[in-house]
Amino acid sequence: IQGDRIMYVPTRLRVLRIKYKITLKALAGRMNISNQHLSRMELADIPPTEYHEHLLCLGMERLLAEWDSAPEELKQEYQTYKGRLLQPAKEVEDEY
Repeated sequence: IQGDRIMYVPTRLRVLRIKYKITLKALAGRMNISNQHLSRMELADIPPTEYHEHLLCLGMERLLAEWDSAPEELKQEYQTYKGRLLQPAKEVEDEY
């Protein structure tokens, strides 16, 4: 904590999901997990595992296959970070 701000490091998944307005519900549904579990994964409240990365890949690929007008940039970013979506993206300040 710095003053009245909390420093946290979001995962690449969270950054991509927010950037492209992908809801927790939309992605979690394609992964067959709850919104809460996906939220805990992307906030690193639970340790990342190979199985979680596998689930994310399945979910993202299903989402992209169903999203006819998915931005090309999203597809490229997904391919860049595939298998590493639960790794930290960068440090972000958040109001406390």
